[in-house]
Amino acid sequence: MLNGFKSSFGQSLRIGIAPDALALVRTSIWPHERARLLGQVAATGADPVSLGAALGMLLGEHDVAGLPVTVVLADDLARLWQVTPPEGATRLADLEAAAMLRYQALFGGGVSGWSISADWDAARPFLAAAVPLSLLEQLTTAAISQRFRLVEIVPQFVAALNQHRRVRRAGAWFGVVHGGVLCICPFDRAQVPGRGV
Repeated sequence: MLNGFKSSFGQSLRIGIAPDALALVRTSIWPHERARLLGQVAATGADPVSLGAALGMLLGEHDVAGLPVTVVLADDLARLWQVTPPEGATRLADLEAAAMLRYQALFGGGVSGWSISADWDAARPFLAAAVPLSLLEQLTTAAISQRFRLVEIVPQFVAALNQHRRVRRAGAWFGVVHGGVLCICPFDRAQVPGRGV
């Protein structure tokens, strides 16, 4: 049992993954309970195999079976970009094609080896993110072997953006500096307040 909170309602875990270190944090839906650092380990490299080995060491120290887990990736482990939907787009396939074309223009090459997710929207520009498939495989393998429930994988910028969604103001900018990486985005003047990414 993980410090006696396994059966407590509203408890979950967050795994933070950066190129040089990983951390395991207990979180709660209750405002009076603070997040608590349970452990951290150094990573020997930013490649998925090294991160997978560090993840195994971190989780090997705790019983996480059955717990909901959110993984927050450092922004330099993911790729983030904004996509303007093509005029007249009506299908998800149109939006996916626009996201892939924008990806190629920004990062060069195809999306092979990457998994793309986005806040698909045919009416306004939307944020897209790509995560290496090999890293997703490491996380899926860890979830199976450690028997935790992997509920979300999100880049640090998107996690921060969603956390502050209620204070967004049209025409404002939002920025996060994490691990030496600066991510910023403008809010559309017509953006609906309270929308998640």
